[in-house]
Amino acid sequence: MSSNKVMRYSLLGLVALNISIMLVYAFGLPEFVENPQHKGPRNKIIKQLNFDEKQVEAYDELIHQHQHQIQDLHRKVVDAKKELYKQLNRPNLGVEEEWLEILGNLHQEIDEVNFRHFEDIRKLCRKDQLDAFRALSGELTRLFGKPPHRKRK
Repeated sequence: MSSNKVMRYSLLGLVALNISIMLVYAFGLPEFVENPQHKGPRNKIIKQLNFDEKQVEAYDELIHQHQHQIQDLHRKVVDAKKELYKQLNRPNLGVEEEWLEILGNLHQEIDEVNFRHFEDIRKLCRKDQLDAFRALSGELTRLFGKPPHRKRK
């Protein structure tokens, strides 16, 4: 193969790779790609609460439902922020208050969905697991809180 063809194929491969990365960045990872960030808390909760097989199945379903609810709400937050920031280029001041209120309501709804999710986890527990759940409830912020941003050097 001539070096010209190798260069063309290499360039085509790099362009395809670039487009793929941009699509993942714009639309997120496909659902079939597991999110390793959530594996840790999932497994820790299963272990700490000593869930049996039936409870694990029910818990996985709760996780699935919760993730869909949160993803939907996060999309709404992004859309509301876009609208809020559009107000910077408009002379009609005062409209931004509406968008700030919408954003506040969406964040409150996210917190409510998260709280209900943990209530549902508690409902999965048997009586002998409730003490472990109480201990776990003190760790929820640490387990599920976003890690602080690393400082750039």
